Amino acid sequence: MTAADSTTERVLEVPGATLHYSVRGSGSLLLLIPGGAADSMIFAPLVPLLVDDHTVVTFDPRGIGRSTLTSAPQQVDVSTQADDVHRLLQAVTDEPVAVFGSSGGAITALELASRHPEWIHTLVVHEPPLVELLPDRAELHLAMDTLAGRCEVDGPESAMREFLRISGQVARLDEYTVPARMLPAVDFFLRYMVSAIVRYRPEPAALPELAIGVGTGAGQLAHRGATALGELLGTRTTAFPGEHVGFATHAQLAAVVLQELLGKR
Repeated sequence: MTAADSTTERVLEVPGATLHYSVRGSGSLLLLIPGGAADSMIFAPLVPLLVDDHTVVTFDPRGIGRSTLTSAPQQVDVSTQADDVHRLLQAVTDEPVAVFGSSGGAITALELASRHPEWIHTLVVHEPPLVELLPDRAELHLAMDTLAGRCEVDGPESAMREFLRISGQVARLDEYTVPARMLPAVDFFLRYMVSAIVRYRPEPAALPELAIGVGTGAGQLAHRGATALGELLGTRTTAFPGEHVGFATHAQLAAVVLQELLGKR
């Protein structure tokens, strides 16, 4: 068995939670940060395409998947997410790394880069839903703030359909279902994470050089947020295949784009 075939599973204690993470591959370290209610499994199609050139670290954010809380659930702000990732990096390396963050994970990556730029040599953010940069942010805030209550009354699947409607990610919402294993994560995300994510505003002066990925879903919230970030920073966006999770649905093509960006460090 080669290093690329072997996966090491580990846990890390952080304030208020235990993070589950995996290490696979060989070469320079690449950290993948999932977004929303997604756990590390969202990267399952992508990781095998990267491990020949990179030591790939994936993890489940606190309250999601196998990363359990050790205290009562409470609102998770972006700084807490970035602190968790910083502690994870300290646990696995003492050198700067490459980071790919998707959706809400891209926002975590932006905060991490603002606070600890010395830990990142290459940063790729894919479709960060930067609502604060959009002209209709007040309307979007109000809509997102209803989701926790909808979880309570109608359940997380109904609330997730509403989230996707607001985000513009799914055209046929009446046919959308949440996999059973994801229901607890969806509930946690909509109750305790989404409000902070949609209120995050990056500080341009604090950010290092970065690449901004966009998919094919023009008009979707996250696509708009990524485009707005590019305009704010004066940075041209990079086209990725597929829509918001195109790195998973079109992994072969996405890996080529990501490897090219990582090679430009």
